[in-house]
Amino acid sequence: MGSEQALSEVVESAKERFGRLRHLVQKFLDDDDVPQECLPLLQECAEIWSSYVDACQDITMQAPKEDANRLSKAFLRLNETAFLYYMIVYALLEDTLPRLKEFSSNKDQNVRNLYGERIQLLHNDPNIERIRNVIENYPKFIQLQTIEPGKLSSMLHFHGDTLLLIDVRPRSEFVKAHIKCKNIICIDPASFKDSFTDQQIESVSLITSPHSDITLFSNRDKFKFIILYTDTQLHNNFQQRQIRILAKILSQNSVIKPLSGTKILILENGFSNWVKLGGAYQSSVSETAHLTSSSSTPAFGSPQVPTGLFNQKSLSPNKDKSMPMVSMNTQPLLTTVQRPQLPLYYPDLPIIPQPSPNRNSPTVQKFSPHPPTTLSKLNTPSTIQNKANTVERISPDIRAAQAHAYLPPASNVFSPRIPPLPQQNLSSSRQTILNNSQVLDLDLIVGLENIGNCCYMNCILQCLVGTHDLVRMFLDNTYLNFINFDSSRGSKGLLAKNFAILVNNMHRHGAFTPPNVRTIPVQTIQFKKICGHINPMYSESMQQDCQEFCQFLLDGLHEDLNQNGSKKHLKQLSDEEERMREKISIRKASALEWERFLLTDFSAIIDLFQGQYASRLQCQVCEHTSTTYQTFSVLSVPVPRVKTCNILDCFREFTKCERLGVDEQWSCPKCLKKQPSTKQLKITRLPKKLIINLKRFDNQMNKNNVFVQYPYFLDLTPYWARYFNDEAIVNEDIPTRGQVPPFRYRLYGVACHSGSLYGGHYTSYVYKGPKKGWYFFDDSLYRPITFSTEFITPNAYVLFYERIF
Repeated sequence: MGSEQALSEVVESAKERFGRLRHLVQKFLDDDDVPQECLPLLQECAEIWSSYVDACQDITMQAPKEDANRLSKAFLRLNETAFLYYMIVYALLEDTLPRLKEFSSNKDQNVRNLYGERIQLLHNDPNIERIRNVIENYPKFIQLQTIEPGKLSSMLHFHGDTLLLIDVRPRSEFVKAHIKCKNIICIDPASFKDSFTDQQIESVSLITSPHSDITLFSNRDKFKFIILYTDTQLHNNFQQRQIRILAKILSQNSVIKPLSGTKILILENGFSNWVKLGGAYQSSVSETAHLTSSSSTPAFGSPQVPTGLFNQKSLSPNKDKSMPMVSMNTQPLLTTVQRPQLPLYYPDLPIIPQPSPNRNSPTVQKFSPHPPTTLSKLNTPSTIQNKANTVERISPDIRAAQAHAYLPPASNVFSPRIPPLPQQNLSSSRQTILNNSQVLDLDLIVGLENIGNCCYMNCILQCLVGTHDLVRMFLDNTYLNFINFDSSRGSKGLLAKNFAILVNNMHRHGAFTPPNVRTIPVQTIQFKKICGHINPMYSESMQQDCQEFCQFLLDGLHEDLNQNGSKKHLKQLSDEEERMREKISIRKASALEWERFLLTDFSAIIDLFQGQYASRLQCQVCEHTSTTYQTFSVLSVPVPRVKTCNILDCFREFTKCERLGVDEQWSCPKCLKKQPSTKQLKITRLPKKLIINLKRFDNQMNKNNVFVQYPYFLDLTPYWARYFNDEAIVNEDIPTRGQVPPFRYRLYGVACHSGSLYGGHYTSYVYKGPKKGWYFFDDSLYRPITFSTEFITPNAYVLFYERIF
């Protein structure tokens, strides 16, 4: 009887198993008396999450007793129970709670903070992927083979031609820095899904990749080893999940070229650990740059190393004999950088050996990093002890080399001529690396001097300084590596360097300052002179539009840092090419236009702030259409002239289909004359940092003072274009490049305007982290907000949102 029952478990497919579990989740949500108020619902999530933590601990206790080749039915049930708890919390937080009317109108900051903490915890849980792995592959546990950094170093040195490295990170991170290897390609983790085959990886995921990448991947069966790596120090486990999916695609779903004679391995602890240990890499970023941070997904808290479910040793490609030890060389970029490189192995000079962990200790076999506590207390996941290496060794020689980087799909070599770095004491260098993230206080609080009608500039500067990803690169001097002196469109770094000086002055005066200590305002006269030198409209003491200044500043910083700024603008599409583009879906067309745009405009500013929308004209007689794609760094949305409205009303106004007047009729190329026509805008790409300008001024400079209600959390998923109204819904396999719904945002800055355009005043509200909260800035004056929703104001003019995952 028992064997028959076990057999029935095996017969059930993974798809059927997940379907059964999802049915149970839905049954719970339908049958359970789910609270219809925010706080009680959040409390229920906390109680269920506590049960999930307990279930993970039960898995931890049972895991050492399991046979990886024949998991027990009881162990499957433990994982299914944990999965159910997780999915119930997921459904409550992601679906049920946002649908409550009370949630959309709730102004209680405590509720918003609790919700944000729970969402962050849910998305950064390190256990759920291992639980999915058990459920999917039952009755076996498929342990992906890994390779240690030292073994990979030796293989690259002695057997480099037999290796193909695949960097499974966003293309922007690959360009910034990647492992130095003769045969290496980048596959964006957002460009494939678990249902793909190797054929779809080649035809879809690599569609906009350089020809060299496509050629290497097409010859993948000729390599003895394929090494995959990503960045495992990111708490958001999306890239870690995708690298396992890619390994499974290559090993099990290879249709065109089965890799029977090729071993697929994953680099232990990823690229961040490779860099930290001194692995050879090519970089276009300064040595003090945060190479561990991702441009596609945000990281929260301190780094965390994932652990395997079963306590198995890392599998090296050669089990019979170990690889020779070799020294590794890195690529210094700046003479001002004082961080030495740490090669992994050298035969003569050992560092301090790490003790071998007890294989039966709870620390090594620990499955869940969370203590058994409620959801509200689980804000910072603890790190898991990683399997220790026996001896680390370094090389006495550190050689410098020029760095090479390229951008998709055209080649773009960036090779600064610079001398090698000086070698320093090893222990101090390690301390520098460990403390690198602790020397910056990005939630700095300081006022700015008004040197005469420059409040329009000050309010934007305060909001931009609240953008951590932007400020960090100007504080650690990463930006210096990207100044394009050959570009005729920029200021040869003049604006970027003076912006860096201003940001560093603000950090020096306003960082690490207790709330009750008043700081001296920072002078902005030199920065304003530079702005006036570049654009004469800012040289005079005249009031200007703050959103125009915001666009000017972002455009100027982009052109200074534009890696493709010296390239000529692409030719416009021919009529035939436009007709072909018009026939494909909006998602595919917008993706192709974005790749064309990156060929001449590629910078950190683009990566953070740039979005895209489509503008479609349609003839009402013959129904012929013409669609153009426009990028934006500040999205200006119209404010309806009504008594009250919210920001979604503005987006509805922005994306509605409007009939053009007689004087605005489109000259239809098919009818060969002006015809009655319509125009409609659709947002096709939403950026990581979304800046929204509320268009309060009409063409006669009359101001619309209607109170536009805007939330702390904003969901713009419904306004991200999947298709046009007359376009069939097609599930096309196209590179997503981070454009994967949902698109949820959190407010972090508000630039306000009171009065008229010519006689008004600008102020700002900026969020300074959970400890300091929101602050109000009025030039040199600043203070904490006096009530929880003070930053929701009728004077709001420019809103700063950051995407949350």
